[in-house]
Amino acid sequence: MTSVLWLAFGLSLGAAVLHAALGLTRPVDRTYLSFAFMMALLGPYLYYEWVLYRATTGAEAVVAFRSQITIAHCFFGGLLVFVPAYTKARVPRWQMAALWGGLALLFAINIIAPYGIWFSAEPELERLTFRGEPYTAVLAPPTVLQGVHTVYVLGLMVFTIRCAIDLIRRGERQRGLVLAIAISVSVAQHLVDVVRDAIGGSWPYFAEFAIVSWGLIMSIQLAIDFRTTRERLQETLSETEERAAQLAELVNASLHVRDKLNTPLQTLEIGLAMCKPRNRDDIETLAILRRDVMELATLGRNVERAAQEQCFIPTEELAK
Repeated sequence: MTSVLWLAFGLSLGAAVLHAALGLTRPVDRTYLSFAFMMALLGPYLYYEWVLYRATTGAEAVVAFRSQITIAHCFFGGLLVFVPAYTKARVPRWQMAALWGGLALLFAINIIAPYGIWFSAEPELERLTFRGEPYTAVLAPPTVLQGVHTVYVLGLMVFTIRCAIDLIRRGERQRGLVLAIAISVSVAQHLVDVVRDAIGGSWPYFAEFAIVSWGLIMSIQLAIDFRTTRERLQETLSETEERAAQLAELVNASLHVRDKLNTPLQTLEIGLAMCKPRNRDDIETLAILRRDVMELATLGRNVERAAQEQCFIPTEELAK
């Protein structure tokens, strides 16, 4: 089991670094940052799992298990940030307040209680062997606090699945299904442990790796999401560049028309200024012509002003 722990540790650390780097790119993305925070917690969690496998006394097991549950509570806090950010689900405030309040209460009980939230007294230890490697199994009778903690974890899973279903209903089926499947895998691992206790199996508990399995599945999906988002941005960039080129052609064409207007308009203005009316009809005709020339000149100035006010984004800045 030591090799499995080290493998999970390395994968978790790599995922934490990767998603932290993705989350810190501008604009800062709390989806990736909260996930990186959760994956970083798996390192110390797995370390205390290693300590638990080598515990020789009940006191050592209590310290390791209390530390693991404390880290798991921090993980659940990251989950309460990650799931709404990932699914964009509208969660009622009272529901979020209840989940955060319950988590804070369990966190405090685990710190204050003499044997943590999981044990009512110093547990018994049993030395077992799995694939030729000895490890310590902790025998802890069920308690009321264990039941309360289990109910909270189940409620957190239901909350996550509900958000995943909401994501599926909005048309993002793959992302919603992956989130639901990841939670289902965690539940299945807990069920394997129930079967282990029922038949008296000697293999290690699978529930210890439930959050690791969930994290690795979601890490793959988040990497896919990032690639998909990048491809969409590239498509948007190409469309923007094409539209900018078309707009530039239109502006150049309008400026060309303005340039073509300048010389004839100047000639007309000079000619009209030199013309002397001979009668009333000439006066009215010259007035109409001067008004039309002024309108054309105004049109030319408006075209020039509009061209100057256009803000074109360079291709290099769009790429950034």
